[in-house]
Amino acid sequence: METEYPWGANNLINEQEAKQMGVLERRIIQHITLGLFVAIVRMSVGHNITHWYAAMEPALMRLLKKFSIEFVPIGPIVDYHGRRQPCVAEIATVLASAERNCPDAWALVTDNGLTWPSALETEKQAPVKRVA
Repeated sequence: METEYPWGANNLINEQEAKQMGVLERRIIQHITLGLFVAIVRMSVGHNITHWYAAMEPALMRLLKKFSIEFVPIGPIVDYHGRRQPCVAEIATVLASAERNCPDAWALVTDNGLTWPSALETEKQAPVKRVA
């Protein structure tokens, strides 16, 4: 059965529209994931948290890896609300990697370094140790 909406649309979509919606969904998921990560970074900073522990779907780990946000597996995949990989990450290491390899994601997640300082700037300012 077809539903008509006051603005003239209906709920019937063709295959082309379905594919476009799939692409849009994937893009939205990436944005939602990064948005949630912004909140995670802010809360971590606010509570002096230095490490993250998580049980994530392997697909989420792959998505985060695209933004150079990598967690280290600490056990086998388990059945915990679906297939989950227990993992850990040190915040400083994750954000330094994101800054080097995916600066746009780092800028978003850290509010251009306001939430978390730039590891690259810190490296530049560090005194050079000379060996005699």
